[in-house]
Amino acid sequence: MAPDPFHKIDRVLIDLAQTKARLAITPLPIVNDLPPLIRSGDKVSLSDLEGGQFTVPENLSVECRRLYSNVAGVDVTLDTPDFPDFSSAIEYSVNTPGAYGHKLLQKKADGGEFGKDIRGTYLRITIGTDLVCELVFE
Repeated sequence: MAPDPFHKIDRVLIDLAQTKARLAITPLPIVNDLPPLIRSGDKVSLSDLEGGQFTVPENLSVECRRLYSNVAGVDVTLDTPDFPDFSSAIEYSVNTPGAYGHKLLQKKADGGEFGKDIRGTYLRITIGTDLVCELVFE
């Protein structure tokens, strides 16, 4: 009799002494990383989803969905009249060795919390201090 492809696996045993692999068990199957771009459900097509370029907000974790719902408005932008090049300044700072943002990311990478590769780190920019939902860009 062929195995049931829909059966539930309730236990996985791995000899960690024999492997350096990390294991994560989640209630949902992970077949791909989420795409880097989000498109609302009324604007996304099946081709967008199949191509892996876009995901919808509903696919985000609860925390990311909360952040997204706070910052996804048409008029929410990093570049404002009082600092029109804010996003460019951040990009320059994190991509330029010796600049403040790059130094912060390098310090995190050197600490090993996210591995030794600076590309595995993030820069946290908090906007607002008295917001009910503190907005954080990572």
